Amino acid sequence: FVVCGLSLVAMLIDSLVFMRALSKDRKGSWIPFLIYCVLMGIWPGALLALGVPVSLMGEAFGITSIVFVSMFLIGYFSKRDLSTMGLIAYGLLVGYLLSALIFGVWYLISPTTFFLWDLIASLIMITFSMLMIGFDANRMNRSLDYGTATKNTALYYAFSFYGDFINIFLRVLYILLLSRNRR
Repeated sequence: FVVCGLSLVAMLIDSLVFMRALSKDRKGSWIPFLIYCVLMGIWPGALLALGVPVSLMGEAFGITSIVFVSMFLIGYFSKRDLSTMGLIAYGLLVGYLLSALIFGVWYLISPTTFFLWDLIASLIMITFSMLMIGFDANRMNRSLDYGTATKNTALYYAFSFYGDFINIFLRVLYILLLSRNRR
């Protein structure tokens, strides 16, 4: 738990350093990106150490891969501007954060009903990440078409897609764990 906590703090700091390096169009932006990936890689290892079966992690990885590729292809090959998709995604995120405050208090009142909120929250976050993948893929394609890509454009999108993939993976794994434990 200590290693995961330290990893989380280091990831937050590193992501800020990474975004600053990207905004200044530095060549050394790869270093914070690689550090972030290594730190994020600690989490699946920690899940295995906690006893999550490898087969369940493989199942979650397969589902996440199918969802990711599907949304990427929809966004990348769409001829329409998908800005509305991004707006809806951010609306979901804001709604999730506001309702988390309410249900955080609700958990203190009735912990047994928290399971339903937790499941809904996971589905909302999966939907948010799916919409962001489609939106970012569409934006990436447009920036390539218009020639507005810089040296670090690919690195920015790799960072964004990696974060979305991990978010979906962890949420799908969590839902699969909940469904296995309920039987």
